Amino acid sequence: MHKRRILALAFALAAVSAVAGTARAQAAQTHTAFTLSNAASGNRVIVFDRGSGGRLHRVGSVDTGGHGTGVNLSSEGALALSPDGGRLYAVNAGSNTLSVLGVSGDHVWREQVIGSGGSQPISVTASWNRVYVLNAGDGSVTGFRVTSHGLARIAHGHRALAASGSGPAQVALTPSGSALVVTNKTTNTIDTLRVRADGSLAHAVAHASVGATPFGFAFTSRGVLVVSDAGEAPSSAATAYRVGLFGGLHLRSGPLQTNQLAACWVATAPNGRLAFVSDAHSGTISAMRVSAHGQLSLVDPSGISGSGGSGSTTLDSSVTGDGRYLSVLVFNAKPGVNSIVTFRIGSGGALTWLNAAGSVPGSTTGLVTG
Repeated sequence: MHKRRILALAFALAAVSAVAGTARAQAAQTHTAFTLSNAASGNRVIVFDRGSGGRLHRVGSVDTGGHGTGVNLSSEGALALSPDGGRLYAVNAGSNTLSVLGVSGDHVWREQVIGSGGSQPISVTASWNRVYVLNAGDGSVTGFRVTSHGLARIAHGHRALAASGSGPAQVALTPSGSALVVTNKTTNTIDTLRVRADGSLAHAVAHASVGATPFGFAFTSRGVLVVSDAGEAPSSAATAYRVGLFGGLHLRSGPLQTNQLAACWVATAPNGRLAFVSDAHSGTISAMRVSAHGQLSLVDPSGISGSGGSGSTTLDSSVTGDGRYLSVLVFNAKPGVNSIVTFRIGSGGALTWLNAAGSVPGSTTGLVTG
């Protein structure tokens, strides 16, 4: 009887914890968006609320405790949310650190600042219990374990990329968590690093990119890796791959031309059937269908599903957790500031412009939404 009572109490506590975690996740993921000022004088997370109609408005900002570079990082993933939405991880590229921030709705507070394990961190990826940072300055990846006291370095979790001077752009865990993927713009390669059971990393293995200048990427819920090819002639393109359990890279389709210029950032929809590519030099968004096997096709044959406006540069993008909205960080040359443009995602991937929220500094980089 005593043992049954103990078990019942344990299950009850677990249920309360699960409910609390779910409530916290919903609070963080339903109506918020975050971007990073990347200011050299002091880096800040800028916080936005989303109204019932999908439109964003700025509500405040929080000091990360580090410094940015003052210019766009030319990377994807400068910010990452934990799977439960309760933690936000932000790179401080100017001070070689990573900030951990707590999140509850639009309330954000700094919890920890820790060395990135290298120089010029530009991209971060998070799972339930691990965080990995890409350091562009020395071409390395560093892993951290999530503990009750914050992040702690993983033994043998620091590895150099396959080639020096590779021009890395992004790091992300595969959906299974069995490997890391890093795109390299200069060497036209995609590195994979096997993640061992304890979070330590095997040596990086370089794979030749099928498209030119692999930049940003995102996984679909079906495990398809969609990579932007910023330099694929005659315009720019996207290519789909599968990543094997031990880090093998397998082509599925592409490069598919966007018919636009400089495809750089990628976001995918939760349903696994859509990808959105930011064509930076065209100031446009190319929506793509993604089949279960990784076949890519344009939603609009022109490659233009949305626009950031005349003379704009479309940058980081993110799809909300419910799949209803796409938000895009947009640089406007005049007056030299950024805004966040939001689109409603229609049936089949069509985009409808909703609003532009800002203004935020022209150095702003990274975007995550719930």
